[in-house]
Formats: sequence, structure tokens, C-alpha cells
Amino acid sequence: MTVNSISVIVANEPRSYREVMAATVSRLRPGIHVYAVEPDHLDTEVARLRPHMVVCSRLTEALKEHALSWILLYPDGEDTATTNIAGVQTEMRGIGMSELFTAIDQTTVLACAS
Repeated sequence: MTVNSISVIVANEPRSYREVMAATVSRLRPGIHVYAVEPDHLDTEVARLRPHMVVCSRLTEALKEHALSWILLYPDGEDTATTNIAGVQTEMRGIGMSELFTAIDQTTVLACAS
């Protein structure tokens, strides 16, 4: 596995945030496979794509079981986020693109080490 060969599903609400995040990750990390999916299709896409990371607005058992890392954005409409990188969970108020890229980079390192 090369450093850039991870996959990320972006399935958060609202749709405009999802599309901007997916486009930004694709542009700034061109080797990463990024998939913007509707939140209602998250479990199906996790099973099909087996992503290393998922960015979402609600957690599902399928993504917890199959993704190496995940980021839960704005649960219950609050300005909070929870990151889970290989089982290490961190909660924060707000999240910016720099924190998103830090999580992606950490996931890349972990995926390449396994």
C-alpha cells in the first residue's frame, strides 16, 4: 500500500458541507479515493467500499466495525465533533479543515503500517 492509497467516505449533513469537504480532500490529497455519499446509503457504501475513514453525522455499527477511523460531525446539531482514530477517541468543539486533514494523515500512516 502506498502512502496515498486510502479511501474516505464523506456522508455528513448538510449536503453542501459534504460536497465541499469531499472536493477539498480530493484536491489537496489527490491520491486519496474520496466518495461523497448520502447518509442514508452509508452502511451499503461502507460494506461495498471498505473505507479506511468515514466522515458522518451519525454513527452506525457497520462503520464502527469496518472503518479504521471515523469522524462524527455536529451530532444533534451541536458544534462538536468526535474523532476516532484506530480506537482512540477525541471530542472537540468545532472542527476545521486542518483537523480533518490531521485525522486523514494519521489514518494514512496507520493504514500503511498494517
